[in-house]
Amino acid sequence: TRSRLIWTPSNQWPAERAVPDLRRALELNPNADDALVVLGSVHNHTGLLEEAFREGQQAASIDPASQYAPRQIAHSLLSQGNAEAALPVWQSIPRQSLPSTTGSHTAWALFRLGRKQEAFSTIEGFQRDFPGDDSGGLAAMKALLLADAGDARQAEASIRSAENKKAFADFHHT
Repeated sequence: TRSRLIWTPSNQWPAERAVPDLRRALELNPNADDALVVLGSVHNHTGLLEEAFREGQQAASIDPASQYAPRQIAHSLLSQGNAEAALPVWQSIPRQSLPSTTGSHTAWALFRLGRKQEAFSTIEGFQRDFPGDDSGGLAAMKALLLADAGDARQAEASIRSAENKKAFADFHHT
C-alpha cells in the first residue's frame, strides 16, 4: 500500500522509494500477486523490461484471472520490440480494462507488424466503444496512424484531442 502511495505522478514516480516496499511485501508473502504487478509496472516504466515480464508471468501464475498481470507482460514484450508476442496478449485483455491503453497498445502492436489497416480499425472501434479516451492514448495512436498515412491535417486534430487529456495520470503513455 505504501508503495502505491509513493509511486504516483504527484510524487514524480520515485521508483527508488517504491521498490523497497514492494520487495519487502514479497519477502513477507511471495504469493502477493498485487505486489508483483505493481513491481512489474515500476520496472516497465523504468526500463527493466525483462524483470517486468518475469514479474507479470509470476503474478499470472499466482492469479490466472488477473486483469493486471497480462498488461505487464504485454507492455514489456511490446517495449522490448516483440510486437508479435505482445499482440495476442493485448488482444486477450478485456476491452473495458483501461481501454485507452489496451486499445492504443493493441493498435501499436498491429502497426509495428505492418498491419496498419487493422491498427486503424482497432483505434476506431475503441474510440466508438469508449469515447472518453481518458488518457488520450487512442487519439495519440490515431494521430500516429494518420501521420503515417500522410494525412497531416487530421493527425494534428487528433494530437490536439490527445493533448486535452493531460490531466489524467496515464497521460505519460500518450
